[in-house]
Amino acid sequence: MIKQAVILVGGRGTRLKNLTKKLPKPLIEINNCSFLDLILKKLSSYYFKEIYLLAGFKGELIKKKYHNKKILFSTIKVIIEKKPLGTGGSLSQLKNLINSNFLLLNGDSYFDIDLNNFIKKSLLLLKKNFLCSMALTKNNNYLSNKKLSNLKISKFKNVSFNKKKGLMNSGVYIFNKKIIKRIPKKYLSLEEEVISQMVLKKQVGGYFFNNYFIDIGTKKNLSAYRLKIKSNKKNQKCVFLDRDGVINKSNGYVTNAEQFKILPGVYSAIKYLNNKKILVIIITNQSAIGRGLISEKKLNEIHLKFCTDMVKNNKAYINDIYYCPFIKNAKVLKYNKASKFRKPKPGMLIKAMRDWNLFRKNCLFIGDQITDKIAAEKAGIQFHYSNDKNLYSIISKFC
Repeated sequence: MIKQAVILVGGRGTRLKNLTKKLPKPLIEINNCSFLDLILKKLSSYYFKEIYLLAGFKGELIKKKYHNKKILFSTIKVIIEKKPLGTGGSLSQLKNLINSNFLLLNGDSYFDIDLNNFIKKSLLLLKKNFLCSMALTKNNNYLSNKKLSNLKISKFKNVSFNKKKGLMNSGVYIFNKKIIKRIPKKYLSLEEEVISQMVLKKQVGGYFFNNYFIDIGTKKNLSAYRLKIKSNKKNQKCVFLDRDGVINKSNGYVTNAEQFKILPGVYSAIKYLNNKKILVIIITNQSAIGRGLISEKKLNEIHLKFCTDMVKNNKAYINDIYYCPFIKNAKVLKYNKASKFRKPKPGMLIKAMRDWNLFRKNCLFIGDQITDKIAAEKAGIQFHYSNDKNLYSIISKFC
C-alpha cells in the first residue's frame, strides 16, 4: 500500500489575478470551504499515514490552517520553501521524509478517479522498473496547456509524446521513492524538466481515465467548478452509523482489534453506499478512553485495521469517524467533563455536517440506542434503529 501522499500547493495562480493576490490558489473558497479542503476530503478515505503539503507563495497561510492537522488516519505536514523551487525542485525538501513509493497531486486540479484502483495498477508498473505512473485524461478544454498535454499510452503502458493532439497529464502520479534523491535543490519544473525527460527515457507508465477533471487555474474553470460543487451539495447524501451494536457486536468495552467483531451485512452495506456516492461517517461515544481502558492511539489502531481490512476484502471505505472520549467523573482527568459531543447531545453530528458541508434533509443516522435517536432528533436529521438486523437490508431499504 501507499502510505505517503504529497500535494503541490506552492503556485501563485497569476491567471486568476486579484483572486490570488493575497491568497494561495489552493485556498480559494469553493462553497464555504477551500479547494484544498476538497482534495483532502477525497484523500481521507484512502488512509495515508502522512500527507505533505509543499507550500510556496503565502505558505504561512497554508501552514497555519493545516500543519499537524489530522484527517481521519492521516497527519498533515506543511513544508514552506525558503526560496522558489518550482514544482520539481520543491520535492527535494522531502529527501529525509519519504521512505516509500508515494502519491503526488497538483493542488490546483481535481481528478475524480478511484485512487485505490490507480495505485494498485501503478505499483505493478513500478515493479517493472518504471519510475513514475501517471493518470491521464482527455485534453478537451486545455488547448493552451503545453505541459505534457499531447501524450499517448502504448499497449505496454509506456507513456510517450504524440505529434498530434493526445491525452493530457492530470497531475496525479505514483512515484518510485528513488526519484526524491535525484531531485536537486534548485528551481525546476516537474512537468517540463523532470517528467518530460523521464518520458524520453521510457521511465513513465500510465493509465487513461475518463473521469471528471478540472484545473481551477482560470476564472472560467473556477466558476464552473463552484457551480458543480454547489449543485453537488444540494444532492449529497450521508449515512451516519453508530459503532457498537451497528457495525460491531456490542459486548462491553472494545479495547483491542480481536474484540471488534463485525456484524452481518456491514461490509456490503458500506460498499452499497460507496457505489451510490453516499458519504459514510461513524459517530460513536468512546467513554472507554476517559475511563482509562484504552488510549486514543489504540482506538485509532482498531479503527484503521477495520477500515483497511474492509478496503482489502470488499473495496469499501469509510469517509470519516467522529468519537467522543469525554465523560463526567472520568478516570483520566483531561477527559473529565460534560461534552456537547457526547450523545445524546448532537455535537458530533452537527460538527460532521458542518465539516462535510451537508444539508440536514440529506442525512440519516442509524443507531441502536435511545441516545442515538435523541442525538439525531436534536440535530434535525432522520433516524432509524438497527434493531439487530442485517445492516445491508436496512441500508438498501432506506437509501
